[in-house]
Amino acid sequence: MGTQLPGAGAARSGYLRGMTDVLWPAEDATVEPRRPRGRPARVEYLVVPDARRPRLLVPARSRTAASALVLRSGRRDTVAGRLATRALAAGLRTGAAPLLLPDRVRVRPRPASADEAIEGIEEHLSRVLGADLVLGIQLGGPARANRKPVVQAARRTGEPVAFVKIGVDELTRRLEMRHSVCRDPSLREQIDALLAACESSRAVIEAFCAAVSIA
Repeated sequence: MGTQLPGAGAARSGYLRGMTDVLWPAEDATVEPRRPRGRPARVEYLVVPDARRPRLLVPARSRTAASALVLRSGRRDTVAGRLATRALAAGLRTGAAPLLLPDRVRVRPRPASADEAIEGIEEHLSRVLGADLVLGIQLGGPARANRKPVVQAARRTGEPVAFVKIGVDELTRRLEMRHSVCRDPSLREQIDALLAACESSRAVIEAFCAAVSIA
């Protein structure tokens, strides 16, 4: 049985916790305050702006990539939105912003787990797309019928490599199968391999090359 996600009326913080189960089903992914607790995390994400209003997850250990991911994901529809996006990106690049962002998602392998051989989404995308990648994860929110998260896979320099849409239920899986597009034929074989590897996964992944808009 698939992961049960919070309904449209649930708090966004509950939606974020539901999404961690979808994105890292074989690991312990927890929403935590800035100060770490428990075992060291395999990977850590900053929650933008916070766990009560999650819009975006960016890698905590790669300043350059986090800054670039925010610039590509931030609001551009108003002057205030553009200024806030640029300020946050600058703060991430210099290391100041993480001190102001209170919440983290930390992903830890499960000890002695039967699923310990299963790759995390970061390793899987890095292997299939042939690059050392970090991820930025845009969250759709519980109030949207189409709630699928959108993953930006980028190099540590911030250079985009692929966009990935994740189907979290039957509706979004059907939408992804219908909308799947790749404009770069050189990536087609890699993307087909990614889809084949994820056919039986709880999260059906559709990869998009960097030229495809995620709006």
